Amino acid sequence: MLGVDNTSEILYHYLRELHVKVSKMTVHRLLDNPLGNSMRGISDALDSLHINNAAYQLPKEYLDELEAPCIVIMNDNDFPFCLIEKIEETHITLSHSQRLRVSKQQFLQKWTGSVLVGEVTESTTQEKNCKLKDIAMWIQHHQLLLAGIIAILLMLYSTKRNYSTGISLYLFTLCTGVLVSSAILYKETVNSRFLHRFCHIGK
Repeated sequence: MLGVDNTSEILYHYLRELHVKVSKMTVHRLLDNPLGNSMRGISDALDSLHINNAAYQLPKEYLDELEAPCIVIMNDNDFPFCLIEKIEETHITLSHSQRLRVSKQQFLQKWTGSVLVGEVTESTTQEKNCKLKDIAMWIQHHQLLLAGIIAILLMLYSTKRNYSTGISLYLFTLCTGVLVSSAILYKETVNSRFLHRFCHIGK
């Protein structure tokens, strides 16, 4: 599941770099097949969006011939796909689980030589209302957490006039603890990468 999520995120950000308007929901749908978590799956998804693309296996000395953006495969079991956003003289800006700027030497140590490049055409799909679809998908994926936040806010609002400052502070601390516990539970049962955006220690 982690690999599939990584592939979807990389493809979505790659499409944004190409200025292609497509929602995350559409990206997930295009990769929802047995080949989705592979270079072939990404290529098929780009074909469905009418984006010309090609995959290559290059010697590492061809790195300076690459043009950003492009998708590459790294020697990383958790995050095999990586998006190259920018290639400079001595450094490369990457995006996978997070955005990084690394030296070319560091990149070459993990790059497998596999690369996929794409080109937008006149018939490339430009999806309408993709931002609204992204918001709807986010709400759907985090509905349990949102419900908890709303419930806590309603509790605080209904009690703030009826109790002293000490009791209100206690209730606020209690609700915060419940919220944190809910976030951890959500991370363990629904989305294992939910807390990565807040803390990378220990993953």
